[in-house]
Amino acid sequence: MRKVVVVLCVLFTGLLVAAVSAQYWEEVASLNVGRRGHATVLLHDGRVLTLGGHNSQLGYQSTSEIFDVNTGTWRLVGSMPSGLMDHAAVVLNDGRVLVSGGNTGSIRDDVYIFDPKTELWTETSPMLWHRVGHTLTLLPSGDVLVAGGQGYRDFEDPGVSAILPCELFNATTETWGRTGSLKNGHTNHAATLLKENQYVLVSGSGSKTSELYDIETGVWVAEAPMNCPHTDHIASLLNDGRVLVAGGASGSGNGYCTEIYDPLTREWTRIINLEDDVISEHSQVVLTNGSVMLMGGMSCDPGCYYANNRVQIYDVQADSWTFGVPMKVARASAENFVQFPDGRILMVGGDAWDSSSSRSLSSCEMFYPGNSTRTLDDV
Repeated sequence: MRKVVVVLCVLFTGLLVAAVSAQYWEEVASLNVGRRGHATVLLHDGRVLTLGGHNSQLGYQSTSEIFDVNTGTWRLVGSMPSGLMDHAAVVLNDGRVLVSGGNTGSIRDDVYIFDPKTELWTETSPMLWHRVGHTLTLLPSGDVLVAGGQGYRDFEDPGVSAILPCELFNATTETWGRTGSLKNGHTNHAATLLKENQYVLVSGSGSKTSELYDIETGVWVAEAPMNCPHTDHIASLLNDGRVLVAGGASGSGNGYCTEIYDPLTREWTRIINLEDDVISEHSQVVLTNGSVMLMGGMSCDPGCYYANNRVQIYDVQADSWTFGVPMKVARASAENFVQFPDGRILMVGGDAWDSSSSRSLSSCEMFYPGNSTRTLDDV
């Protein structure tokens, strides 16, 4: 039984509850289907949707599942028209979920929409380009910006290459249109809507390049280069409007590299290194106290790549990284987590990669940031 510090007990709706001060991870119900390369989003009603990916035994997945935080269980819901892996997903302003692109042995241009009211998928207009490794960013207007990735266009030479032209999805008409083109190719990069909601920052792709998209004009401008090349990383928007990137190595020693973009100076500044290297596919989130927590991902020992369960926390004020409470399970597969309004974080499936093989995970776990309220039966 886990030992915790109980700092307050009160009687609430007939149940004895306790305020738990320690941070910890707890295993929760497993997925019905193990997944890696999937997508996970928090729906407007507080439920969690995970979709697609690849299962080690069953192959590419069209299935999707919903997690009810009140019951703590997953259940299968409607399936997509076809299986997808390494696709992108975003929640639209009306609560529906947009999914595009991905890979099933060939790069896809498919676009599907999930309606959380009916729990069914519908196919809508395809993207103008087949893409994988791209990003979807919800803009203040309700449109969705698709940027980067690699792929091709149907009527052009189908040879795969980095895609410079970007697209906008109109959620009302469910149609795609052209917008400005990137200056450089970006695949497995990060895209961040900056705090003033006027610009989208794209960073990394195995290179040091970064670019800024002006939402009003639809034009991309090359920004100052990063200090290290990053790929398969996440960019976190800090409370003060700056953007932090950590890990996501491309080249020797870069798995430790951490840097911050300041939208006022439009420069990247390298800060203190991570405690341990993370080369790709980690998760990263801003905690309710303003710190940044980096979880899992792929690490490297000489001659060996493996998923890890390590947690590292960056204190913005102190400019320091420290190790946090490790996850229960070693996992990689970037962005397959959601953060609830109360600060809890749900990790969903992932890749249990070791030195010899990749294995899809069905296990899930919940992070409690401390000072959370639980019944004594759960303690």
